[in-house]
Amino acid sequence: MDKMEIKPDTNVAEALRMSKNVVEVFKKYNLDCITCKGVVEETIEKAAFHNGLTLDVFLKDLNDALK
Repeated sequence: MDKMEIKPDTNVAEALRMSKNVVEVFKKYNLDCITCKGVVEETIEKAAFHNGLTLDVFLKDLNDALK
């Protein structure tokens, strides 16, 4: 089985389904992506950009949540 990994082009909805720990990371950053209409179309990279987050830091937190 391949190791789960969240990448910049990972869809937000897909990432949120990977683990409830990922949901907690979104909450930590006060992101309301869980209820956002664009959650199905938006990527992690776009979510970081639109919310003023540093992509590398956000990705590290998300992937650490999968461990």
